[in-house]
Amino acid sequence: MHYLYSALLTLAAILGSPYWIYKAVKERKYLKNIRQRLGLVLPEERQCALEDLPAALCELLKNPRARNMLGQRAASTFRQNQGATEATVAFLLPHIK
Repeated sequence: MHYLYSALLTLAAILGSPYWIYKAVKERKYLKNIRQRLGLVLPEERQCALEDLPAALCELLKNPRARNMLGQRAASTFRQNQGATEATVAFLLPHIK
């Protein structure tokens, strides 16, 4: 069943790609951020100029408060996402069988 699903999905992507390319060229709404859609760049709000990186690192090294806040935000994000894989699997299992 898995192979059939994969084959059908691949076939749909191959057969549908000319239509999606045509729409992208015609409407130009998908081409503006194609690099971001492909994961080649970060969203603008998360971008940082390369020249700013050394100054930002120096600031973190010099400023214990900023370093602590960054660590707290990272730990909070980690805690919020902890168990996401298990929750996803638990949600999907009943629908797969």
